[in-house]
Amino acid sequence: MLGHEMIDEIEAIPDDVRQIIKQHHENCKAAGFPHQVKKTSIHPMAKLIAVADEFCYRVIKPDPATPMAALKEMNADCADILDKEFVNALVELFKPSEL
Repeated sequence: MLGHEMIDEIEAIPDDVRQIIKQHHENCKAAGFPHQVKKTSIHPMAKLIAVADEFCYRVIKPDPATPMAALKEMNADCADILDKEFVNALVELFKPSEL
């Protein structure tokens, strides 16, 4: 909640950016933080940031996973809470390129 209070004090931050910041811990099951927002009401960029945040956590934590292992874990552990389109887009980034 401190983050919300901090951004609310800065008038230069656009409203959509405020919404993204406030919603990036919401999830697609409407069981997120802080307001349990329904999937259809979560800003698309907040969904994207939630996927990036989860991925970064898994590859940077003290016992980090490889990017592909992190993606597999995310598909298993977070399939119902993360936006599947953004997870699939992230998977595409790590597929070997075909020459």
